[in-house]
Amino acid sequence: MIWREPGAEVVRAAMRDGAAISTVNLAEVAALLHYRGWRSSDVEGTLAAFRMDTLPFDSDVALSSGALRPATAQAGLGLGERACLATAAHFDLPVLTTDRSWLRVDLEGIEVRVIR
Repeated sequence: MIWREPGAEVVRAAMRDGAAISTVNLAEVAALLHYRGWRSSDVEGTLAAFRMDTLPFDSDVALSSGALRPATAQAGLGLGERACLATAAHFDLPVLTTDRSWLRVDLEGIEVRVIR
């Protein structure tokens, strides 16, 4: 969304409707922005402007994330993706992604929406 990629409008609409992000995934976004040369104040300001709820990655969600490893390994999903999925499952929320490989995984009870 920051770079106005395809699917950004879907994300923008979801944010207007109250989208949320896991603390793990927030850290991933912040890390990417810093890696691309952004200053801390710009990262914090940009992410705060999105006004998304930040959902905790507590021990229950962490254990659920770990339990997803066998089902997600073949599709190449890593910790960040599993954190997103486990958080969505815990809070009964849909997941927005641009990665079609998530559809190859049996994620019973987790709604995955590919946005492009």
